[in-house]
This record gives sequence, C-alpha cells and structure tokens, in this order.
Amino acid sequence: MKSVRKKVAQIGAGGFGACHLKNLSLPEVRETMELVAIADPFPISEEIKDDFNGRDVHFYKDYRELLEKEEMDAVIISTPIPCHFEMTAACLKKNLFVYLEKPPVATLPQLNQLISLDPHNRVQVGFYMPSYYRVRKLLDFIRSGSFGKIQSIQLMALWPRPTVYYNRASWVGKLGTLEVPILDGPSTNAMSHYIQLISSYMSASGEFGSKLESVSGEFYRARPIESYDTCSISGATQNGIAFQILMSHAYAGKQDTRISLKTERGDYQINPDMTLAGPDSKIVDECNGIEHDTNPQLKYSHLDFSDLLQRKLLQPRVSLEDCRMFLTIVNAGLESAGDIVSIPSEYKKIELTEVGEFHTLSDILPITENCFEKGISYSDSEAPWAVSPKQIWRYTDGDPQLKKLLK
Repeated sequence: MKSVRKKVAQIGAGGFGACHLKNLSLPEVRETMELVAIADPFPISEEIKDDFNGRDVHFYKDYRELLEKEEMDAVIISTPIPCHFEMTAACLKKNLFVYLEKPPVATLPQLNQLISLDPHNRVQVGFYMPSYYRVRKLLDFIRSGSFGKIQSIQLMALWPRPTVYYNRASWVGKLGTLEVPILDGPSTNAMSHYIQLISSYMSASGEFGSKLESVSGEFYRARPIESYDTCSISGATQNGIAFQILMSHAYAGKQDTRISLKTERGDYQINPDMTLAGPDSKIVDECNGIEHDTNPQLKYSHLDFSDLLQRKLLQPRVSLEDCRMFLTIVNAGLESAGDIVSIPSEYKKIELTEVGEFHTLSDILPITENCFEKGISYSDSEAPWAVSPKQIWRYTDGDPQLKKLLK
C-alpha cells in the first residue's frame, strides 16, 4: 500500500518539543508526515522557524485556535504534564490521531477518562523504547515462553539533574492538586520510560503479568522541592513476578541505568542500549544481532506513529491502555508511601561541578547498588535516611486516588 503524506500539527515547541520538530525534518519521516502548524504560547525560536522556512508552516500562540483553523490528520503534543489531559481530550473530540509525550497523564482517573474518549485507539503515547527492534524481539521471546517463568525484574537508575533542570519551568518538581495533578519526579517523568519498559516485559509474561497484586513505595526529597527526587517502589504481579525500582536525581555522577531480568532458565541483564547479556546464547545473539540505531532518539517512535496514520499499524505501539500498569505502579507507590520524606541535612550536600549545582545524597551510589544487588528497598537497607512505607497497596483497594497527597 502506497503511503500518503499525512498532515501533522505540533503543540509545544520548547524543551523536548524541539526534538520532535527535528525528527519531523528527517527524510524518512517527511516521506509520510508533513508538518503544517505549530502552537506555543511562547515565542518560537528563530532556529525552529529557519528549519521550516519555505514549508508553509503556520504558527499559533493558542492550541485551540490551531485546532479550529487547521486541517490535519494528527497532532503531536509535547507540553508540560498538567496540560496533557486537556489537550489530548480536545484533539480526540476532533477525531484526530495523537502522539502524546510521556507521561500520558499524572493519575489513573485522568487516564481512564482519556481511554473512554479514545475507543478507536488513536493515541500513541511517547514511550519510545517499544519502538526499538531489540525491545520487541525480547518481548517476543518472553511471550513465547523461551525464558520459562519470569521470577523478578529489577531496575536501578541514577540520573544526575542540576539546579538548572529544576528551574527550567514553573511546574518542575511540583506535585500539583487533585484538579491539576503534576507529580513530577524521576519515576513519573524523566525515567518513566524504564518503568513502562519493565511493565511491558511483565505484561508479556502471561494473562496476569499485567495485573498488579501489590505495590509498596518510598519517596524522598534531597532538594528543597514540593515533589520528590529519589524513590524506591517494589511489588508483585498476580502471576508472581516481583519487581524492584530504585531511582534518584540526587546524584552528581555519570548516568547509571541497570535492568536485571531473573528467570527460571537463568539471569539476564538488559543494557541501556537494549542489548542483552545472559546464559542463552541463541536468545542473546538474536536480540543483539538486530541492527539498532537509537540516534536520533525518536526516529522509530515517529515512524511507528506514521504507520499508525497510514493504518499499517492497527494499534499504537504504546496505547493509553498500555500505560495503565505504569501509572498504577507510580500512583500506588505514592499512595503507599503516604507522604514524601524530606531527608535531614546531615545526609545530603550541595556539589558544584562544571555542569552546575547538584543537591545530592551521601553515598547514594553504593547504597543503591547494595539495594539492587539484594533486591531490597531503601528502608530495608542501611540507608540512615530511609523510612518504611505507611502501607501496602493491593489490587483489592481499587485505583489509587492520591487524595491525601494532592490536597
């Protein structure tokens, strides 16, 4: 079937929105998607205007005016978290396809409302890793039972974030309210890709792999913010897969991400480039032998979205429904914690580097490595600042509502 160029608009040109616009200029993307309009309340940079000079791209300050005046097939939404729900709902009411940047929304009630507005699966969520060939190959192996029973998945991610990161916008590091939830933090925003990734691995393990049995969370702030910069979330699925998530921005070292997949046929490590290491050479070779170029980062995700518009893909690579487990993990983790713990001053420090100012936790790397190795939470380790969760969320409790946290 010959591809027809689809008309696409973008809401949000700053921050990560600039990466989307850059990808829309790639020759392989431009073959099937034509950018016709951009909306952003702030002035569009001259660099972006120059990139689209001569392409008859229209610029708007208000996305509602764009939706009213432009003819298009799809919209890319790359805006602050608290804007996602309203903008996506408006686009769906116009029967448009939507590429929605991660996280889709902040809470499960918001997700449920969007799912009800999207009966035809027009929304692709911007968790880009499932668009990588190696990720899809590993998912195929899990579905086929090649690993036997999946026993546990562990995720450790220490990503340094300086003060300038937190000063880039008014919503960063905020919790928000029930009316306008934000929940900005490592597990709910910057590193949410990895929680969605391990959720997809658990979901591929069988009927009850996508259904959570229990979740327990601990959330901390080393930096003086409203939200959190460090967390530990653990739990289990209804088919018995244990998961452990350890994350922090209160760190000034080299970015460090590790995933461990323990199965009844051996233990595997998934590297940041999605290569696999483990005992079954056939599985490892088949996964790692696939040509895999992750630069630019969004290329495969945009190509998948293009295929969705062309109906070469009948379902989004990551749908709103696919995000239910991710949002349950982070929402239930927060509800389980009951509060965000401010870490006492004696356990943290301010570090000045060439990159900028960092608020860090003392010994966060060895503490997190120890937790990762033993499969335990911060409160089960010797971390002197850690506090046990107030409760454990269980699936019989229903969707977490976060009423106490989002006052």
